Amino acid sequence: MTDVDTFKNSLNSFSEDEDSFIKLVTNYTISQRLKLKKAYKDKFNTDILEDIKNILAEKYSDLMTALFTNAIEYDTIFLKNSLKENESDIETILEIIANKPIWLINKIKEKYSQKFAEDLEENIKNNITDENIQNLILILLNSEKDESKEFNIEESKNQAKELFEAEDEEMTEIFYNIIKNSSQKELSIIVREYHKLSNKTFLDFIKENIPNEIQNYVNSLLFLIISPSEYFAKRIKSIIQDLNDNIKIKLLIRILVGRSELDLNQIIHYYKVLFNKEIVDDIKENVTGDYQIALIELCSH
Repeated sequence: MTDVDTFKNSLNSFSEDEDSFIKLVTNYTISQRLKLKKAYKDKFNTDILEDIKNILAEKYSDLMTALFTNAIEYDTIFLKNSLKENESDIETILEIIANKPIWLINKIKEKYSQKFAEDLEENIKNNITDENIQNLILILLNSEKDESKEFNIEESKNQAKELFEAEDEEMTEIFYNIIKNSSQKELSIIVREYHKLSNKTFLDFIKENIPNEIQNYVNSLLFLIISPSEYFAKRIKSIIQDLNDNIKIKLLIRILVGRSELDLNQIIHYYKVLFNKEIVDDIKENVTGDYQIALIELCSH
């Protein structure tokens, strides 16, 4: 029996054996799910998500969309949903774009334009009225992070020195250039070297030089770039503690699915270290209804 047939049988038996279906789909890798989606379309001439929704109704709808949508399109959908006039979810927007290299940012912009017939940067300008927040996001969307560039420790040390020696009017621009263009490894070196030179941390720099209304966002951004696994462990904890609506469930799904093949095991490790509790135990205590078993399965591979 092929993977497509196994999946089809499990889907058709969903009403009798819900848990087996959830375990099946969460055990697939992202690549396997996308191949399955294509094979399903080829064999049955129908979209896998449409059939899932027809059988499951609204059950697990957000999870299935996350599992069977490629990462670029899913990020695009979440960016669109996070951009609302005067109510934009800035933290989620930053999480999506913060560590992306140039080519991936460009793919997201292109997909956004194709899917919604709108320009992502224009939507940001139209929906985020605070100029400091708007500029922060636009800076990241014009990142020059290049995964192919060879790491140069001396270049990173020189950037720290440039920031330390900068005139007041130059400091903020240099800082933002460092944030938008540095990899995790590069930024870690710059932060360390800046501390050596100035006896100040980057958090001190932010407090002294960045507008008050965006300091928390810039602190989060710094943390997100330097230690993403620890950042997401804390983010998951904050979501689980206030899991009072479907929006929070969607955020939790986005993080668990999106990080599943990047650093989810490290996130789970940090969660235990930081909070002295297993993430699955917190899910059991705080998540009720349809999604509990699915979220536990995502954290158990």
